[in-house]
Amino acid sequence: MPDDVRLLVTQVNGKTAATLYRAVVPGTAAQNRVPFSSPWRTIHFDVVEDVSDIVKLAQVDGDYELSVPLKLVGLAPTSGHRIKADVAILRGDGFQTRQRVYGSNKATGLMADVPGEAELTPSLWGEWECVPGK
Repeated sequence: MPDDVRLLVTQVNGKTAATLYRAVVPGTAAQNRVPFSSPWRTIHFDVVEDVSDIVKLAQVDGDYELSVPLKLVGLAPTSGHRIKADVAILRGDGFQTRQRVYGSNKATGLMADVPGEAELTPSLWGEWECVPGK
């Protein structure tokens, strides 16, 4: 779906690194799609882009704060607006992801299948509702 996106954010040598994955972008030529492959299958994203200069990640004493312009992920929420979404923590050793922990999607723990790890499954995501700030 055109609204299905993934935003992956981390810190590398103290600097924020962020990549935005857009599954479907109407008008994308087949040869420009980005493949994610394993020996048994390949999935594609229409657009994979570095958005490190737009996203901010701060960390203090084990607490993290993420700042993402909502326009970047296609949101212009109003009170009561609902979306399918999930949040995850990927734990690793600096070289390899060792654990994937999702807030909603409990059906995945893949660690060695690139297309399976990349694949978006909105049917397994939770529902988020926008509420007015206090």
